[in-house]
Amino acid sequence: MENIPKKERILEIDILRGFAFLMMIFDHFCFDMGFIFRNIYTNPTLLKICNWSYNYIFSESKSIINTIFCWAIFMFVSGISSTFSRNNLKRGTKLLIIATIFSIGTFIVSILLKHFGYNMNITIYFGILQCLSICMLLTPLLNKLKNYQLIFLGIFIISCYFVTKNIFVDHLFLLPFNIRPENLSTMDYQPLIPRLGIYMLGMVVGRTIYKEKKSIFKKKRNIQPLTFFGKNALWLYFVHQIVLFIILSIGILIK
Repeated sequence: MENIPKKERILEIDILRGFAFLMMIFDHFCFDMGFIFRNIYTNPTLLKICNWSYNYIFSESKSIINTIFCWAIFMFVSGISSTFSRNNLKRGTKLLIIATIFSIGTFIVSILLKHFGYNMNITIYFGILQCLSICMLLTPLLNKLKNYQLIFLGIFIISCYFVTKNIFVDHLFLLPFNIRPENLSTMDYQPLIPRLGIYMLGMVVGRTIYKEKKSIFKKKRNIQPLTFFGKNALWLYFVHQIVLFIILSIGILIK
């Protein structure tokens, strides 16, 4: 996801992104078990896992874990990586197109689910791909700011979350700003507030600590599978949910 030759990839960046990706898989696993397969499984053991997943999704622990160890790390690392790229505008445009196609796909799946009697909407209106692509598109403008300005603005955007999280409307037009319908149903919702702020702080780290675009560690170790997931996070994002569905579908056969 960075415009860096393979031999110059920064190990700790790949490891952090890989860890965030694994946490995202765990989050999606809990969503699938708690909302989809909870209504399909008949095996008592699997149903217990489904019920645990359902309760976990609405727990405070889930909110903390998902915030710190999933999207916060991912957006922070993405901010760092943006300082390595020569053309964030081009990369952001491509990612936005991909994100739009992916959203259309989830919309079609939602229609199919309703057709087969499952009343749930998994359409992604503004997920992590939309969020990241907008951040990339804004990067050329953000690059005009000095580090202290990025820090101030980033902290301000993060602080806005505590205001916007309590604002609800009846439409979807303000979704990027964390202003949404109270009963929003979607598989992935990652608004710019506060994620853009985290991204901007990552940019500052990229400008300073990674100014030379080199790892801060002298010894490099290939820590699998984190490095693999970190290097291939983008295309794995599209594949993992399909693979997860196939694996969990096997549980339907277990009585």
